[in-house]
Amino acid sequence: MTVIGITGGSGSGKSTLSALLSEELDALALDADKIYHELLETSADMRDALVSAFGPGILFEGKICRKALAAVVFADEGALAQLNAITHPRVTDEIVRRMKETDKAVCSIDAFGLIQSGMHRICDHTVGVLADRDVRIRRIMARDGLDEARAAARIDAQAPEEFYRTHCNTLLVNNGSAEQFREDCRRFCRKLLGKDTIDHE
Repeated sequence: MTVIGITGGSGSGKSTLSALLSEELDALALDADKIYHELLETSADMRDALVSAFGPGILFEGKICRKALAAVVFADEGALAQLNAITHPRVTDEIVRRMKETDKAVCSIDAFGLIQSGMHRICDHTVGVLADRDVRIRRIMARDGLDEARAAARIDAQAPEEFYRTHCNTLLVNNGSAEQFREDCRRFCRKLLGKDTIDHE
């Protein structure tokens, strides 16, 4: 199996590439954020670890309350690091489990924190999807209903573009139309099929 890790900041267009890999290469598409939310709902192991770390106040009717958890960790860098230390390995383990259960030849992992979590170590290729700050702000405003200041604050709290340029094997820039980026993604798929090594775009 060829494993492609997809990362980038909010509003960059990661999900478009993931969708194209499914369409063009019949890839197994795994979204790390969705898997994290599923585990919050279903994993007793994760629940117990989080309650042990942050107390029973994060529970509502026996399940993790995401709002309560967010209130605890996002105002405290140490608590956020503790959350990541608990959740990242469990999300990675679940991703690996799902990869082992499929007979597909390609798997894509869409993960905002692909590099920071260490998840890139299970990938054969890492793709950073980039877009200009003002483009990302407009997309986040339209997608999430945020005002410009809140959208900009979200972007500014994330890793800078240089982080992805340093850590990713391939870079795809998504500043134009949706169809233009889809064509760039198709080109990437064809390149992946034709070469063992992917160079920077």
